[in-house]
Amino acid sequence: MATSVKKTELFLFDGKSAKPLKMGQENILKIKAGEHYRLVGDAASNNRNPVKAVAKAKGKDLLVECEDGTRITLVDYMTECRDGVCDLILPGDDYPLAWAQLQGAADASAAAAAPANLGGQVAALESSTPITAVKAASNDNGMLLGVAGAALGGLALGGGGSSGGSTPQQNPTLVRDTALEKIRAAAESNNAQDDTIGLTVYSDAGVTGVTSANLSAINSALNSPFVNGARADTTAEVQAIVDAYNRILSGADSNAANNNAPISAVDYTTLGVTGLNERSASLLGDVVDGSATTAVDTVTKLQGLATAAQNVIDAAASKKTLELKDLTALGITQVKSDELAAVQQAIDATNDDGTGVDTLDELNQVVAKAIADYRAIQAVAQALDVIRDAAQNNTATATSPDASVYAAAGVTGVTAANLAAINSALESTFVDGARADTTKEVQDIVNAYNEILKEANDTADDATPNADPVALTYTTIGVTLGATATDAENLSLFNDAVGASTQGDVDTIDELDALAAIVN
Repeated sequence: MATSVKKTELFLFDGKSAKPLKMGQENILKIKAGEHYRLVGDAASNNRNPVKAVAKAKGKDLLVECEDGTRITLVDYMTECRDGVCDLILPGDDYPLAWAQLQGAADASAAAAAPANLGGQVAALESSTPITAVKAASNDNGMLLGVAGAALGGLALGGGGSSGGSTPQQNPTLVRDTALEKIRAAAESNNAQDDTIGLTVYSDAGVTGVTSANLSAINSALNSPFVNGARADTTAEVQAIVDAYNRILSGADSNAANNNAPISAVDYTTLGVTGLNERSASLLGDVVDGSATTAVDTVTKLQGLATAAQNVIDAAASKKTLELKDLTALGITQVKSDELAAVQQAIDATNDDGTGVDTLDELNQVVAKAIADYRAIQAVAQALDVIRDAAQNNTATATSPDASVYAAAGVTGVTAANLAAINSALESTFVDGARADTTKEVQDIVNAYNEILKEANDTADDATPNADPVALTYTTIGVTLGATATDAENLSLFNDAVGASTQGDVDTIDELDALAAIVN
């Protein structure tokens, strides 16, 4: 009676060393002519196979299926092992496999002669050409796929020539299914390589549009975590992958202005790019349009761009804090680290559904305005810092800070004619840093001194300006009024004295202080 399946290791022994196999999974191995293979359960002792296994031809390959679910594809076995140059032993438990039966085209006499206890354990060889028998191995109760002398779809099984002078045609369905199985196995194991899943494999699978230029890109889709065997096991599924990637590669022409056909979120998902929605797919499409093909020729590269695009859309809904690398990945490289928070705030202020930043033009406009506004604010702050420090440390001179600093601080009314007077106010004891650290405070100082300079027109009794300066006008620029600050008669006299002066007589705080002292 057959023993139960054992949970153990499994190796393919080639006569020299034992290669460990992935139990219960797909294993794809390249055959070398002249080697003799067998399945063993221990790498050191090369003991017999611990599970039952059967073999069947799959085009140019040989597929070995083990009872525990382990599958082994021996690539090119049917060509490398022609003329008996190598063989494979598949030991059973208690049934010597001595006969082979074909699906749908078995040799009736051979099938009738097969031992009754073979049952479903007979090796099923897919072909349209009958085969009579295969030799039984004497050791390990195994089956030797070797010199039977019968042809299998034009390829001898393990050796032996064709049964006739002409080469039978390969079964087109078998060719397609064999190719699809290779693609499926590569997608399941994420091990697609250009030398194993090449142009011929796709062509045999009935898939069009694969060229030497896009082969690596398409194979990268098979190697994505999302595209597993179940998503790449039919011609239609594989064709959809190829078509989707070709749309992306065609759009990536380094010209964002030509507005290539949009690529849908479904296209990206088909390739294994995850995490996108309609809005981020729209943004990503613009980025792809302006990229070179080398920037999008692997799913890994596409995924990086997709993640950055989705992060922008999420930032619009306050769901994500952007990083500089997100913007850089999308081609927006002008943002500095200290400007990122302002950009984030500007994106957050757009529509929560992402419609305000779901095109590259929209995103660039939002970013550019955020940077401009931030830099303007920073320019004001920096200019105010200069004025504040001069007031705090009494380091202002007749020419410093200059008029451009006041303008950068958002202050108006400072000219070459009144600059020295206004700077003298910063030198006063009263005007310190705390009284000159905002645009409004500095503007008040400038306005107050300009009003006093207008009053000083060398005419004591006139109507210029419309009203005499009040006490606050003088104290704002740091003039020490003393009793004049609260005595209306003294203030009126003081204004007359200022009015009778020229601007040159009152264009420093010291001159005004001296005049106030005389009035008092």
